[in-house]
Amino acid sequence: MASRSKIISAKIALEDINSYSFFDTVISNVQDETAIKDEVINKLQSDVGILDAFVEENQIVLQWFPENTDEEAEKFHQEATLFAKQKKYDLAIESWKKANNLNPNDVEYLYKIGLVLFEKKSYLEAITYLEKAANICKIHSRAYLILGMCWIKLRKFEKAEGAIQQSLLLNNDNLLSYLNLGAVFTVRKKFQEAIDVFNHALKKYPNEVRAYLGLAKVYSAQSENQLANENYKKVLELAPDSSMAEYAKKSIREIHSNLEDVVVDKEHQSDETCLTQGFHAFIQNNHQEASDHYKTYLKNKPSDDYVWYLYGETKLRSGQIDEAVDCFKRSLRLNDKRGLYYKMLGISLYYSGKGEECLQVLKKANELGKDDSVTKTLLGICYLQKKQYDLATNFLKDAIKQFNNNYLAIYNLAMTNVKKENKDQAVELLTNILSKKIEMPILNASKKLIKALRE
Repeated sequence: MASRSKIISAKIALEDINSYSFFDTVISNVQDETAIKDEVINKLQSDVGILDAFVEENQIVLQWFPENTDEEAEKFHQEATLFAKQKKYDLAIESWKKANNLNPNDVEYLYKIGLVLFEKKSYLEAITYLEKAANICKIHSRAYLILGMCWIKLRKFEKAEGAIQQSLLLNNDNLLSYLNLGAVFTVRKKFQEAIDVFNHALKKYPNEVRAYLGLAKVYSAQSENQLANENYKKVLELAPDSSMAEYAKKSIREIHSNLEDVVVDKEHQSDETCLTQGFHAFIQNNHQEASDHYKTYLKNKPSDDYVWYLYGETKLRSGQIDEAVDCFKRSLRLNDKRGLYYKMLGISLYYSGKGEECLQVLKKANELGKDDSVTKTLLGICYLQKKQYDLATNFLKDAIKQFNNNYLAIYNLAMTNVKKENKDQAVELLTNILSKKIEMPILNASKKLIKALRE
């Protein structure tokens, strides 16, 4: 008898059966509930485990459980669970992999490995385990959700959409499924679908700030300013001190009652209009237009540190590095307490080739709480340039630990090992880069370096 932790449950509304993407044929022509249940089981049963179902309150309740468990594998599973609670993720993965080797068809091990790899930002590796879990247990809504979130991180939005839709059909109470699917629809410019999904979320979770923010962004992208504003104001009402509220304040647009009131000339637009149109252009990746709006705004309000930061972002993304440096320095002169400003200035200085200044700025960013993978990568590179190899190694290893697919950090850690005459470790790191299907300059640099090391 399988333990409760091994049982996977799902519910599918009878009215949703025909929209279910697993099915190749229409089922609703069958009216008898027992026949529907039998056909659903036939469609969703894999070669592994046992799937059962019953009809209750106009929905099919499904349960999957493994045919057997392995006592030795369960010991490794318990060990892994303890490591995970202690946030010793590498040890947890190692123990779950041992359990999986002993019982490769236990979905719980596969899912947990995929989940921890997702937390470690090892998205491609996570996908391998999550797909295995979903193929064995086709009703595993959580596996589909995390799988979809992995595809989002990799910007494979069509695949993300399919996986999250499957998750939502198996569990229509999961808030994260609604929010992520709404975000995917927004990116794919399926605006009505996004609106429907966020509204469904709000029916179940009426005070969910992220759903209101999602709606506001969709309406803003459609230039539905009044509807966008209504949702931005809900964000301000429900979470006034959050970062989402700060975004909402900057995004609320001025509404004109008559077309005659609309001023086309940027020089005469209100400050609020300039700012909100700048946000809108930035969201649409029109960095030059966003830059023009921010510039106009700053002529009237040159003491707004946050808009100097936004202006710098547009310059940086447009490749105007010196202008970006100037903008971020201006934002810091107005407010020197924000680690984000130091981080962005550090990135700009890195692109400018100003290593020493970049190092000092990034150290300050780190002190103010910016301990993300990008900041640590650039700190590691700066210390590598200064020939402080131990410090470089520490920062680069931390950066990779936070994001396993940080190829810039991996490459520079390889360079650090070359400088420390650890040739074998350098080759191993470079081989890791070459094994990935990536299209970026770092791939060619890795090929050249590994060739030189092997000669």
